Amino acid sequence: MRHRLALLLLAATLLPLSAQSTADTLPAPLLLDDEYVADASVTIVNDTDVVLNPLEIIELLSSVLNDRLLRDADGLFREGELTQPDALDPLGIQIRFDWDELALIATVPPLARRPERISLRGRPPVPQGTPVSPAPFSIIANLDLWSRYTYESALFEIALTPDLAASIYGAVVEVRSGIRTGDAPFFVDHARASWDFASIGYRIQGGDLVYRGSQLQNATRLTGVGFFQEDSIALPGNAVSDVIERFYLAEDASVSVFVNESRVHRRTLDAGNYELSDLPLGDGINTILVVWEDTEERLVELVIPYDSELLDAGEFDAGVALAIAELQFARPVIVGYQYYGLTPQLTIGSRQGIELLDLQVDAGLNATLATRAGSFILEPSLGFGPQSRLVLDIPLRYSFLNSSPSSYLSFGLSGAYRSARAQDGATTTHTVSANGYVNFALPDGFSVTPRLSYVYGQLDSPHVVEGRVALRRSLRGGSTVSADLGLRWDSEPSFLARVTYSASFPDAQQNLFLQQDLEAQELTAYWSRYAGESAQDIDYSVSAKVPVDFAEVMNVSGRVGYISPWFRGSLSHGLTGIVEASDLRNSTSVSAQTALVYADDTFGVSLPVNDSFVIVVPGETLADQPVLVSRSGARADLTLDGSSGVMGDLSSYSPVAIRVQPEEILLGLEQSELVYVVDPGYRSGTVIRAEPTRNIYAGGVLLDENDEPIVYALGRYESDLEDSGEFFTDEGGYFEIYGLGPGRYTLLISNGAEYRFAVTIPPEANEYVDLGEISPAAGASQ
Repeated sequence: MRHRLALLLLAATLLPLSAQSTADTLPAPLLLDDEYVADASVTIVNDTDVVLNPLEIIELLSSVLNDRLLRDADGLFREGELTQPDALDPLGIQIRFDWDELALIATVPPLARRPERISLRGRPPVPQGTPVSPAPFSIIANLDLWSRYTYESALFEIALTPDLAASIYGAVVEVRSGIRTGDAPFFVDHARASWDFASIGYRIQGGDLVYRGSQLQNATRLTGVGFFQEDSIALPGNAVSDVIERFYLAEDASVSVFVNESRVHRRTLDAGNYELSDLPLGDGINTILVVWEDTEERLVELVIPYDSELLDAGEFDAGVALAIAELQFARPVIVGYQYYGLTPQLTIGSRQGIELLDLQVDAGLNATLATRAGSFILEPSLGFGPQSRLVLDIPLRYSFLNSSPSSYLSFGLSGAYRSARAQDGATTTHTVSANGYVNFALPDGFSVTPRLSYVYGQLDSPHVVEGRVALRRSLRGGSTVSADLGLRWDSEPSFLARVTYSASFPDAQQNLFLQQDLEAQELTAYWSRYAGESAQDIDYSVSAKVPVDFAEVMNVSGRVGYISPWFRGSLSHGLTGIVEASDLRNSTSVSAQTALVYADDTFGVSLPVNDSFVIVVPGETLADQPVLVSRSGARADLTLDGSSGVMGDLSSYSPVAIRVQPEEILLGLEQSELVYVVDPGYRSGTVIRAEPTRNIYAGGVLLDENDEPIVYALGRYESDLEDSGEFFTDEGGYFEIYGLGPGRYTLLISNGAEYRFAVTIPPEANEYVDLGEISPAAGASQ
């Protein structure tokens, strides 16, 4: 529309001279892909030409343009410079001024755009739903009762073990102790307090430490204070690579991503730039392909070696503890470890430990390297202590794994040197060992694994050589047959053989295991019927270990168990002894486990809680019918019938979506409000109070004091719950109000006179409530 331009130019001529310098500059909408981006300044030179600020255009499109283009544009234009739109053509950006619409039309080709990221992470890090935070204070009380009676000795044993955990604003105190028959009736397994720094993945702990990395002699239990990285705080799941690989599509296409020949992702993509991230990796060699299905063109082909011991590049894992060993104050120790990811394929680390008074020292290094030729792990360590004790270990492990559905190959080698000097200082032993294996697996379920090991330096037998071949075949129906055959030379040769059959019958909820060990000369058999998915079920099992030589120990036992949502118990009987010597012992055992939990003024009962729990409390709307509780819409974990229920198997720092759904559909129920996201902390408790909104709508006819319809009137409604809104009446006085819930409402209307109406939505109301004809409340009209 040229008249718009003419008007602009006419206005420019009529303006004072002081204003004419800006009269032909106007804000024009910038459009990209037919979408509004922002307003950009455009200066109209004449009826055919305009100029603009290219840096302003680039800034407005910066969220779409790729980094290379932004770098190229950085030195191409000066600040405040005005150019014609085609000055941006060298960057691949086309700008056109639409004279009819007075708008800037931008065209950015796919190659110039910022890549769209495609994540191959197995599941979203955070599920969708209404977030529910853990209660500031919660308690877990696991109770374990065990008893056994041995008939021959008339010995009765019993133990009651409470396992308590209290979470107070993120700080957790844990105590596992109990009473039992015997010489030490009172015992404490552990007592500790923990505080997590979830943002950095570390935990500070006091008491009996759950600490890894110490190899001090006779120092397996450390009690003190420690600060270390906690693996459970990280998101669970397969390892993911921080490698980002880019590819370009010239046109729309269907694209598939394969990891070790298994398709893990498929999407139809528009033409453009893309980058692949969060690549799922397994131990060994990972081959990743991105294939354009229409042409079978390989857009990306990556080979990434990985080992579970690796850290991400730049990741640091460390810990330190000041403690006493084995609850002895005379044994203070300091231990620490540090690991650092130098590259995605190389991690180095070290550990240290010292017992201060006895001058016992443990020190070790670690280097893990993953290459296309395999993974190498070197872990030399040195330990020395009182009375001239000295131990030097230099182990080296190598493994190669290349797996896919069509073929599987792995092999490994390990070697070690160990020098140990006894505490008397007079005896020093040197040991050299080597091991190797190769594993072949074929698509039909058959695998072969030969192994060879050699040890030199044992005092009783200087040379020990052992060779084994493991054969394994998977059969239909979940059955497996395997044979482990070998020869061992230790002063004299001996034949090794073990044959195993195992089977699983999911439909019958049964497992079977049979093994004949010719080396140990014994037969092992195990059969079980395990509990299913029903709320209450029974499981039972029978096991036996029968030696060929009746001069050896024999074991036979049977067990029956019961499980419900809040209780687990079992009764078992065992027979053990030596048949040849008529030395047999019969014993009967009984066990029972349950848990009491508390959070947010709510108590619950469940099976023992190993980590965290959630209590689901149905609200008034759901209290009168069965309610199904499940994780992310999967099978029901709980069925509630007016009462609360406990899910006691949540993992800390692993967000989970919990769906609360009535067994029968309730009209007007807001289903989206029945999905809750719980992100539990360590040993925490969360309460979900499921009270969804009932989206009821009501309608009726409003009458005046003469019982005539009040037509074409604007009204307002109010409630005791502070809900309010407006409504209209039509030509017959009919109105409708949406989004109501059960309760009392007051309708106010003014149509020459003012009227007040009182209506009630009953709790059992369905989606629509017909209010009929409504007369004004007594004395309400004026």
